[in-house]
Amino acid sequence: MSFSTLASWAPAVFTVIVSFIGLRLVHWLLLARNTDIDNETRLPRQLLVFALSLLCGIAIILSLPLSEEIRKQILALFGVLISGVIAFSSTTMTANLMAGFMMRVTRPYKIGDFIEVGPHFGRVYQRGLFDTDIQTEQRQIIALPNMYLVQNPITVTHSSGTVIFAEVSLG
Repeated sequence: MSFSTLASWAPAVFTVIVSFIGLRLVHWLLLARNTDIDNETRLPRQLLVFALSLLCGIAIILSLPLSEEIRKQILALFGVLISGVIAFSSTTMTANLMAGFMMRVTRPYKIGDFIEVGPHFGRVYQRGLFDTDIQTEQRQIIALPNMYLVQNPITVTHSSGTVIFAEVSLG
């Protein structure tokens, strides 16, 4: 191999190394060193790491020593693959993911609130991207898919206004 061939690959190698080190550093700063954060705080950080990963992938493709036409075709293939994964993945998973995003934006309830959806009643224990966990009166944890929560009416009793009652009989 000639020196000019090796020199033409230097930007691509440099981009791969910087991307790898940068992504590892961002992952460590946002996620790995903070093991005690809840899902509410973790989700935006995970999305940021994912977006940075996609940008690093695009930067690596752009730094390859290829002709302009081949680079455009590789970028188009990259876009089609990302779109295909989103479009053709499991419809249930995609529906729950989109419902989870919608629930994050509308915020109909928060952790600690009591919700009733159909036959299910309990305190919101954890909110995830695909499901919401509620703790029932019997202390069981039930995972309700976000799509189920979007399709059914939710009755919310906020944790600040919760009234607890009990039936007492004489005898």
